[in-house]
Amino acid sequence: MLKRNIIRPSESPWSSPVVLVRKKDGSWRFCVDYRRLNQVTKKDVYPLPRIDDTLDCLKGVQYFSSMDMHSDDIIVLSLTFNDHLRRIDCVLSCIQDAGLVLNPRKCYFGATEIKVLGHLVSGKGVKPDPDKLEAVNSFPTPKKIQDVRSFLGLCSYYRRFIKNFCFRSKPLQQLLKGDSKFHWEKAQEDSFRDLKSALTSPPVLALYDKNTPTELHTYASEPSRCFFTLLERRSRIFHYAIKEPRARQDSQFLVL
Repeated sequence: MLKRNIIRPSESPWSSPVVLVRKKDGSWRFCVDYRRLNQVTKKDVYPLPRIDDTLDCLKGVQYFSSMDMHSDDIIVLSLTFNDHLRRIDCVLSCIQDAGLVLNPRKCYFGATEIKVLGHLVSGKGVKPDPDKLEAVNSFPTPKKIQDVRSFLGLCSYYRRFIKNFCFRSKPLQQLLKGDSKFHWEKAQEDSFRDLKSALTSPPVLALYDKNTPTELHTYASEPSRCFFTLLERRSRIFHYAIKEPRARQDSQFLVL
C-alpha cells in the first residue's frame, strides 16, 4: 500500500492505528481504529429508516445483482431481465470511469433472491435469512436473565413472521420485568422451544404494496384483552402483529 501511495507515514496526533481483520473467506479486511476520534466527535442524529419500509421498496423486484467494492456494496434491482442487463451495464461503466475496483469473489449477477438486513427477499416475498436463524436454533438454554434478553432480542427481530408472538414469548418476557429473579420452569422451557420451532420453518410473507387493496383483520381476546392484527393482501399475509395493552391503553388499538 505504501508502494501504491494508498497510505503514507504520519506523525499527526490524530492518526489512528490500523487493524487487520480476517474475513470469512480467509482474506484480510483493512480497518482503522477510530475509537479515540469517536470519543471527541460531536455526532449528528438522524432517524434511521424502518426495516419494514426498506424491504417494502423491493416489492415486485425479480432480479438482483450485488457488486462489492471492498468498502461499499452496490445493489442493482430490476423487474425484467432485459432492464437488469441495461442497469448493470450502466453501473459497471460508472465504476470503470471512476477508476474503482470490484471484488469479484463477492459479486453476483442476475440472482432471483438477495439477502438484505437479515432477510431473504425474492419475487415470491420475504423470509428470515437462514444463516441468521441458525443463531436462534443453536441458542443454548438460558442460564441467567441476560441469556433470556439476548434470545428474545434475536426472536423479536423476526416477530413479524411469528403469529401470536406476544402470547408465545410471555413466559420469557415475565423474567425481564422489574426485579424478577431468574427461574427456569416448564413454562419457560416450552416457550423457548416453541419460538425456536416457529422460526425453523417461518412463512414467506408478501411485501406490502400501497397501491393494492389491503385487509386489516383484528381480534380481541378476553380476559387478557390482547389485540391481534393480521394484515393481508390478496389472501397473502405480509405482517403478523400483536399487542397486550396496559391499563391506560384499554381504549386504544395499537399496531406493531
